[in-house]
Amino acid sequence: MGIKSAKLNSEIKQLLNIKFDDLDNLDLLEEDSEGHLFLDPEEITSPQEKQTFYQCLQDIPKGKEGFEHLQESQKAKAIDGKLENCTNGAPDGPPLHDALEQIGVKDRTSSYKKGVQDVYDAALSQIEQLFLELIRGNRVKYSRIQEITDPFTKNFMTDQAIIQNLSVFYSIEHDYLPNHFLRNFLLAINIGSSSGYSLPQVKQMGEAALLADIGMIMINGDIRIKKDALTQEDEWELKKHPIIGLYALERLNGIPDEIVFVAYQHHERLTGDGYPKGNQSRVIHPYAQIVAIADIFDALCNERAYRGSYNPSESLKSILKMAVSGHLDKTYVHNLIKYLSAFPVGSLVLLNDNRMAKVIQSNAGSPLKPLISVLTDKKEQTLSEKKIFQIDCSQEEDIYIERPLNIRAGKNEVMIGF
Repeated sequence: MGIKSAKLNSEIKQLLNIKFDDLDNLDLLEEDSEGHLFLDPEEITSPQEKQTFYQCLQDIPKGKEGFEHLQESQKAKAIDGKLENCTNGAPDGPPLHDALEQIGVKDRTSSYKKGVQDVYDAALSQIEQLFLELIRGNRVKYSRIQEITDPFTKNFMTDQAIIQNLSVFYSIEHDYLPNHFLRNFLLAINIGSSSGYSLPQVKQMGEAALLADIGMIMINGDIRIKKDALTQEDEWELKKHPIIGLYALERLNGIPDEIVFVAYQHHERLTGDGYPKGNQSRVIHPYAQIVAIADIFDALCNERAYRGSYNPSESLKSILKMAVSGHLDKTYVHNLIKYLSAFPVGSLVLLNDNRMAKVIQSNAGSPLKPLISVLTDKKEQTLSEKKIFQIDCSQEEDIYIERPLNIRAGKNEVMIGF
């Protein structure tokens, strides 16, 4: 866990155990970790407002009792009522995928690739800072979410492949949660675009994916990072996060209903055996169904206390099984594979001639035959960056992918081959 993440966990514990008398001594203008003052009137929060925020969290019982308390809360019932009457969520407007372009390897300069990676690194820090403000009970303008996501959407318009590459990258300099939030966003805009949604819808879907697991930052950090298998009590605590997250989302001024729906429903399953309400497909918002797929894919690609990480291809197989069993929407899962390919963009693979390659672009018509960059020779010697070359597997009969490799590119390797 990084220094920032340890600080975040420490501050969460401190804030959730705060004595409310102390709030009267807090300044209305607080400094963030960079020493900046929040001067925007829309983001100034009174001590009394913070007291209400913390008191609501402290009043939630532990374990199963707390989960059932949240299920029956007025907050949950209000959203259930909105979802019952919700008629939006279907594609509306010009499909984004019709406007997308794709630049090639030769079009990407070193400075361009560095710029994309710098935006990714900066976004992780922005996410950590913004969520820290929310857990403090501060009000935050919703436009600050868009300041994080808009640069990626702009890149996506001309270079989906490099965005897909980032969606399987993990920055060890940051905690799991900021990485997970950002990759959820990147995966969701891919699925939304390939599902025929318009640019405004895809942007909103991505923002919803970024915020979907915000309730996890309000769960005891000892449970979130636990190395041993979770107890039943731990599992009840984790299941609270879709509803607990609503308390944090209320701190975002101008937040659309769809963002709240996704945070609330992204752990529901079409078969009715998800949580927090066990809803079936009829009342699960389409955006939540898409973000659920992104959330599961990313979770499978990362290590858990009870299992190791799966490589991206293995994760896709697991998601396919969930679609076949009816838990996930088959069309949305198909659209994920169409964009990422059976061997997801950014993943490493072994060729039939013993060379290692990186998948750099999918072939929608041939999901088993993507465009790849060859990284080693047949004797497993690494090629210099100038000698790396590309092969379109759909145009080759004698060269094919033997199997995926369970290797993840490091920070200095994430753009190699692109």
